[in-house]
Amino acid sequence: MWFKVESKRGSKGQKFAVRCASQAAGQTVLEERPVVGAAAARKAAEMLATSLNVTATVYGADDHGEFVYGVFEPSDGAGEAASPVIKRLFSESAAASLSLKDQLIAEIPEDSIRGFASLAASLDERERDLILNALRAGNGSRRSAAETLGISARTLRYKLARLREAGIEVPVA
Repeated sequence: MWFKVESKRGSKGQKFAVRCASQAAGQTVLEERPVVGAAAARKAAEMLATSLNVTATVYGADDHGEFVYGVFEPSDGAGEAASPVIKRLFSESAAASLSLKDQLIAEIPEDSIRGFASLAASLDERERDLILNALRAGNGSRRSAAETLGISARTLRYKLARLREAGIEVPVA
């Protein structure tokens, strides 16, 4: 999971360094890759982090010195990361995502939600009526009903099974 840490600073010449530490044969191995361009830095961090299953940090440098541009944490471990910075970024990202969804849902008027529910029920009822009428018109023939409805016989079988599960009696051929 990518976390952009610094959005106001840009690296000189779009030069970044991607760094991570991994364990190999009981020793810590430090990995550093120079890259040019923010997109390339993010991609390199993602590749290193996912292939080594470690956190990869992207550093940039400007007139004020070196800074952390972003961090890539393998998503499976982002919530349980050892780094408090990653934990904070992960929780902020998750909270922002949830609050946006809640906000979007809250902005839908309640009447519209009820309207969607009644519309869905009306559509289900209309579909049921069309299927049953097509079966009656074809004297129970599934093939004839499917042709009349413009659907495949398989789709009709599926819809009939759903109707039976709902307790609706379906005419037999």
